[in-house]
Amino acid sequence: MYLNFGKFLLICIYAGGATLFSVILGLIGLVINYNDPHYFDITVPSIIVCEMGAFILFCFFWDAIRAYRISRIFSESEDGLLDIEEVAKQLKMKHYRFVVVFHRLVGRRLLLNCSVFPEDPTCIILANEMYDIRSKFIVHRCKNCAAPNTLRIGFERECKYCGANIL
Repeated sequence: MYLNFGKFLLICIYAGGATLFSVILGLIGLVINYNDPHYFDITVPSIIVCEMGAFILFCFFWDAIRAYRISRIFSESEDGLLDIEEVAKQLKMKHYRFVVVFHRLVGRRLLLNCSVFPEDPTCIILANEMYDIRSKFIVHRCKNCAAPNTLRIGFERECKYCGANIL
């Protein structure tokens, strides 16, 4: 699995629960303020703080949900090599936005055992042992169009630019 499940669970419980608590507290403040306008000077700033806190916590919670979705896509990979464009399309995100999110999730250690392949930055490489990447993958130039293609050794693939078979 590519998801750091302990951290994911901790963020979901903490950030999700705290977000819900902050929203409920803000709604209670609104009800009190609506019923008794004399508390306006006390409750409005506290409502604003509660709602801002809820928004910030929701951002952490949303990152955890994104990490879960990306991890599910990664676990469906058959050869351990994913094209960034394809993953971004599956998540209905733009390419550059997915790259930013992916680097943030890897940096926060929500996603493990995955990285951008250094020799072909259009691919994400999945491996349980990152030190033997070069023994599993090669960059091969297509004979038809001379484009670089990242291939897992032993798998037959086709060129992602022209569609020609690469052995």
